[in-house]
Amino acid sequence: MGKESHIQQEAVRWFRLQYPQYANLLVHIPNEGKRNTKVVYNRYGSKVICTEGARLKAEGMVKGASDLILFIPNKEYHGLCLETKIKEEYYEKGKKKIRRTYQSKEQRDWQQVVESQGYKYVVYRNVEEFIKIIEDYLNNR
Repeated sequence: MGKESHIQQEAVRWFRLQYPQYANLLVHIPNEGKRNTKVVYNRYGSKVICTEGARLKAEGMVKGASDLILFIPNKEYHGLCLETKIKEEYYEKGKKKIRRTYQSKEQRDWQQVVESQGYKYVVYRNVEEFIKIIEDYLNNR
């Protein structure tokens, strides 16, 4: 389990404790992770295909969708899309370094699409940012 997953789990845990009446309205979109593959053989050789990925796409998975969606409208938006990324500080050979993860092109494209449809989209990098985003969003109801 990666650092982003830990941050997201803490954020969801906080949300469910703070807003139990809305607990089922914050949902995770499972677009990440490894998929099952199999090797297919034909007369030209072999090819590795992702069988689970094909099934998920057929079921409606969209590359780039945000990690979480809060299905509560406020005065300005239909709902809130939240993407979990990290920013961590560490030391290597005595020097302070910062590691960040960033949105992929597909995530930026998806952000544009949902924002054009009246949704708010926010990237957060820690639980404190998540809390502020949620409280600001819900206070604008």
